[in-house]
Amino acid sequence: MTLTKYRFPVGTEVRRTLGFWAQSLAKLANLPVSVGEIFQPDDYDPVFTASGALTYTVTQLSSARFIQIGNLVWVQVSCNGTTGGVASNTIMVTLPVKARQPDAINRFSALSGWVSDGGNALGAVVYIGSQGGINITRYDAANFGLGVGRNLSISGWYETD
Repeated sequence: MTLTKYRFPVGTEVRRTLGFWAQSLAKLANLPVSVGEIFQPDDYDPVFTASGALTYTVTQLSSARFIQIGNLVWVQVSCNGTTGGVASNTIMVTLPVKARQPDAINRFSALSGWVSDGGNALGAVVYIGSQGGINITRYDAANFGLGVGRNLSISGWYETD
């Protein structure tokens, strides 16, 4: 296997070779990527709401974490909850960092996830909504039922300013 994309000149002496490589090595030293402890997820306290007169109460927050690297943010939320009020189809979760929303095209960044509506796990439609939070609906856009066992887990990347 030949790595033709990464060619470095080689001199007859180690010092001369390192001199050739110095500029490239300096660039590598300043990359915003690390395998160490620089980019460990932070916890955050999300607020949960719902559309219409539906209420969503978290009974167990398993995790709410995020990492910001430049203007990209990875978020992950997993919880168990209960619905009440009048059935509706969207549960909303606040973001740890405000999303970039300059226009309608960039507004609906897709994330991934699943929900359970009192039973088995179902696919979910998860996106950054027009209010700047995470919107979560069932795969079929049907209303969530009322009661216990309304669990969800979502994750994904989005852009911030």
